[in-house]
Amino acid sequence: MEVGDVFSNRYTIQRELVRIASGNVYLAQDQNTKERVAIKHLPALAANYAVFASRMRREAELTSRLKGDRFTRILEFGRTESGDSFLVMEYLRGQPLSEVIRHEAPLSASRTAALARQTLEALSAAHQQGIVHRDLKPTNIFICDTTDGGYVKVLDFGAAAPAGSAGNAATTDLNKLTARDSGLGTPDYMSPEQCRGAAVTSASDFYALGTVLFEALTGAPPFKDPNPVQVMLMQISRPAPALPDEVARTPLGRAVMTALEKDPAARFPSAEAFLAAIGASSQETAAGSMRSPQRQTLMLTGSVLLPPGAAIPAAALPSTVPKHPSVTASNPNMRELVKSAGLANQFGKASPTADEAATASHPATARRGGLGGVLVAAAIVILLALLGLGMWFLD
Repeated sequence: MEVGDVFSNRYTIQRELVRIASGNVYLAQDQNTKERVAIKHLPALAANYAVFASRMRREAELTSRLKGDRFTRILEFGRTESGDSFLVMEYLRGQPLSEVIRHEAPLSASRTAALARQTLEALSAAHQQGIVHRDLKPTNIFICDTTDGGYVKVLDFGAAAPAGSAGNAATTDLNKLTARDSGLGTPDYMSPEQCRGAAVTSASDFYALGTVLFEALTGAPPFKDPNPVQVMLMQISRPAPALPDEVARTPLGRAVMTALEKDPAARFPSAEAFLAAIGASSQETAAGSMRSPQRQTLMLTGSVLLPPGAAIPAAALPSTVPKHPSVTASNPNMRELVKSAGLANQFGKASPTADEAATASHPATARRGGLGGVLVAAAIVILLALLGLGMWFLD
């Protein structure tokens, strides 16, 4: 297609956006709505047309079932008179995570955690529909430009399948294994069970996300080799390498290594569990600030999702976080934890301890408390002197 062409009697082609194995993607304008759209176009004469056309149909069908801001809106799917397949989607401004990693990796733990949280929101919605992505990778995690940073959408459900489906029906076909964008998954990010052709579950997506987060944190996926078959063998049998120490000690680092367990049962049972392991959100986000404008943001507390401003149930808070300012009043160590964790603004000014409150309201009490402290100290000194005398006598 050329610039200025009118595609499907409706969309005016403005420019080519990208060329991929499954066709070209163009920016176009809808003549009816004047809205900018993206058109994925697969010529009938393209190599492996049947494979990619099937993938495009699957992407259209499954993505249409997924509701919410974390997914691309599908506007139209069909075939031209000449047999070309096409998919019309909303046009997204921004860049895939692969570009962010290429130019900026390693990313900070807090920024990577922000990416993980939003990606997990998308996976949670898909898994609730019984859909496993099967091809989660940096190019399919898109960071949309917004007025205050970025907003994550998960793209390309063309390789998706119902949970429990075979991981890769073509694992014995080495020619297909070498086609990294064939719709069967990408070896660098495939779970061990998918590499073996076993059933895939939500845990398979968590493994893939673990590899993506590992790459964001280090600049490279856990396993890399020019031969994709060798990569798959490493995914199956080789333990994931360790993260840098400064990352490994964080909740995110521990969550990533859990996601990279070889046994699916040893990974997280749900996206909500993965989210809880990562921990509460921080100020840093994927693009400096990752809030979607005109959208209600959800905060995860344990496994409870709350809209902004809602009261946090005490039972939902982790044991290492003060459940209420009054908790810090009787526990000075907890007060220091609040300060060191930067939670003072979240919980408000911590209540004074009982001793501080008494000192402030009753100065006489403070004086008596000070005299008592002197007497106790004197008694300790005398006791130590007696013990020393006794030891000298024994010698």
